[in-house]
Amino acid sequence: MIRQPDFTPAALADRLNDLLTAPEELARAATAAASLARPDAATRLADVVEECLHLSPSPTCPPPPSQTEFSA
Repeated sequence: MIRQPDFTPAALADRLNDLLTAPEELARAATAAASLARPDAATRLADVVEECLHLSPSPTCPPPPSQTEFSA
């Protein structure tokens, strides 16, 4: 992992070079990434967006605050 403040083109190139010259480390990284994968992530995100667009209250998309809540 490269921390964001350290994420530069040179740092990325170095890391990629390290991975591409060490296939066993690349395989471990792939296995670790796969363990975190959510195959249905795109569908889940689309469902949340659709819920919000319908403007109906739901656990994933609460209703927007009413105008009366701001006029105090």
